[in-house]
Amino acid sequence: MSRYSLDFRRKVVTAYELGFGSIRQLADQFMISPATVHSYIFRHRETQDITGCN
Repeated sequence: MSRYSLDFRRKVVTAYELGFGSIRQLADQFMISPATVHSYIFRHRETQDITGCN
């Protein structure tokens, strides 16, 4: 399993926060799993930090 860059993770979270799509839509757009999108969003909401996400 590889880690995505911090910049990439921020883009995913920002897209969700700005309402550019649902978790599933963003997963398709960024070509990652919905579970990965969900983990980024959950981690950001809980800690305001996504540096430790996969």
